[in-house]
Amino acid sequence: MNDKEYFPNFDWFRLLLAIEVVAVHSGVGNFLPVNPVPGFIAISGFVVMGSLERRPPLHFVASRALRVLPLLFVMFGYIGFRYGFDEMVKNVRYWLWPPGNELPLNPVVWSLIYEEFCYALLLVLGLVGAYRWRWLSLVFTALCAGGVLTSSRWWPPVPPELCLLGGAFFLGNAMYLYRAALRRVHPAIAGVVAALAFSWTFAVPYTSIVRPAVLLQDYLSFAALILLGIAGPRLPRLRLDASYSLYLIHVLIINEVAWTLGMGLGWHTFLVTLAVALPLCLASWTFIEKPSLSLKPRSRPAPASTEIGRNAVPVPGE
Repeated sequence: MNDKEYFPNFDWFRLLLAIEVVAVHSGVGNFLPVNPVPGFIAISGFVVMGSLERRPPLHFVASRALRVLPLLFVMFGYIGFRYGFDEMVKNVRYWLWPPGNELPLNPVVWSLIYEEFCYALLLVLGLVGAYRWRWLSLVFTALCAGGVLTSSRWWPPVPPELCLLGGAFFLGNAMYLYRAALRRVHPAIAGVVAALAFSWTFAVPYTSIVRPAVLLQDYLSFAALILLGIAGPRLPRLRLDASYSLYLIHVLIINEVAWTLGMGLGWHTFLVTLAVALPLCLASWTFIEKPSLSLKPRSRPAPASTEIGRNAVPVPGE
């Protein structure tokens, strides 16, 4: 892989977004530069778009499953062993469909099924050739953003969280499709745009994932984050991809810290959680995630006959 065809910044950004989620659940994430979960999904929309271009449909499904499911199932197994079968079932049900189900021990699994739905929808769009018209990705982004404000009045009702994450995902698709133009942005300009967008979002207290009153700030911060990943100053490669494991296990660590040490929420819990998570994330990457990723089908060059394929480049974190 040519170094010029790789976007290492996204690996760092996803790690920082996972740390933001830890801060929120530790009680210290009151002001954030980016709404972390949809920000993560926006990066995923950029990354996975490239994965779909280079893989046949079944290989794409296999690659997504091998990235998400092994650690998820290990986590479910740990919950069953540590807290009992009923608690494990509660977590599995919440993963499969969050609305209407009781909040489980590890509620962060709620976002995974929505992200997997976005993968499936992207696959369908790819099969029908919808992205031959790149502007459609922007239309889908706008429709989902509007759905955040109106989905409760739809029939059947659609969770606003799904609309928010779907819009972020399609925004990532759009910026992938237009990345050739975005790569020409000067790094200093990308940095200034990101600083302004992040400051605007940071000025608003973080109270929930879905924030209709600051929807514009959220989406601008997602766009600025991806622009910074494409055109911003290039960061060194991150050899350990700890973002997914940190996101998936940190609530369990917080629960154990609270039970074992009797610590309430605050900066001490945040720092202890990160300290405990680091070796666990290293073990997860070494013994679960990396071996699983090695089983993924090999990618192929994107077809040059398509508008997307002519400019396809490898992207990180597939």
